Amino acid sequence: MTTGFVASSKARVLTDQFNISQFIKRLAPAGSSGVLDCTTLPDESKTYQLGVNEGMLSMDGLYHTNNLAGATLQEIFAPPPSGAFIVSAFPEGFAAGKPAFLMSANRASYTLDVVVSDLVKSSIQCVSANSDIEAGVSLHDLVAETATANGTSVDNLVASTNGGVANLHVTSIAGAAPSVTFKVQHSTNGSTWTDLLTGFAAMTAIGKQRIAVAAGTTVNRFLRAVVTFGGTTTSVVYNLSFARRF
Repeated sequence: MTTGFVASSKARVLTDQFNISQFIKRLAPAGSSGVLDCTTLPDESKTYQLGVNEGMLSMDGLYHTNNLAGATLQEIFAPPPSGAFIVSAFPEGFAAGKPAFLMSANRASYTLDVVVSDLVKSSIQCVSANSDIEAGVSLHDLVAETATANGTSVDNLVASTNGGVANLHVTSIAGAAPSVTFKVQHSTNGSTWTDLLTGFAAMTAIGKQRIAVAAGTTVNRFLRAVVTFGGTTTSVVYNLSFARRF
């Protein structure tokens, strides 16, 4: 039996505070760079210069009546957006260490496709609000934590030196007056940890945040997520992913 390939049934996608995987049939994150033709008369072969980068995300899904208020593709993408969405796509699932594609995404189009004797389908096209889609890694599975906890250590094999960006999605939070804070820590050896990113605002309800680490900042080889309970929090379900910039 051939191994090493990934079944599409493992793929997942988060948009803001919603896990929309149950509505998606096709997920296609993509990045591109403009290639500008610089060829002049004396040249004996084509010469090119790289132009601007562009990130794109295409999704095909199923229309669903809104008995899941706020969480269906129709309710998320059909209204005129007031700003960018925070989108994280996972070709191998949410587990810590699995690849993630991170975007701050503008909706380019939302289309319904209604055909006789078929389900009503939808198509969503998103373009990056900051020029590219960024490849990173999940630091926490989309599962519940019931107390302050350090996440799994994720080995990125090498350090990097140009900062990065984190996407946070909180899909559920419980407690009489919940308040949860998140941060990303890094390490050179997987055992001694220091804070890398601490700028997330405390979460008191479901929601999302996206924060960058400044260009020129060293990001050590190992990363982990840290969640700290405050208020009267009893549980939180979240995913936190990080993409290095090079």
